[in-house]
Amino acid sequence: MTPEEPFDLNAALAYMDGDKALFHELVKVFLEESTNQVNQARAGIANGDAKLVERSAHSIKGSASTFAAKRSAEAARHLEVLGREGRFAEFLPALAVLEGELELLKAALTAASDEDVLPSANN
Repeated sequence: MTPEEPFDLNAALAYMDGDKALFHELVKVFLEESTNQVNQARAGIANGDAKLVERSAHSIKGSASTFAAKRSAEAARHLEVLGREGRFAEFLPALAVLEGELELLKAALTAASDEDVLPSANN
């Protein structure tokens, strides 16, 4: 994985014991759930609920880590810490960074879930 890549396909597949079907399923779940979690974080920000921001960011961090998506996980971790510390003034800029990373990750995961991109079982 280069610093420009949103996630490490080989590490993600290794985490899933090379199970491509599981990879495909987790990509589908991630695409839906990460959007839900971002919406929850937005709701937390709008309602002044730092705990909701923290929990939503924590969930995103865990999901992104499943795909060895270091930049997305780090952006989520940063928002999680801000939520834990109640640093409201920093929520929106941190969420914007996270959303940008997640868009890159979602595009990369969608592309990688194409059978032709996944490495063969022999790799």
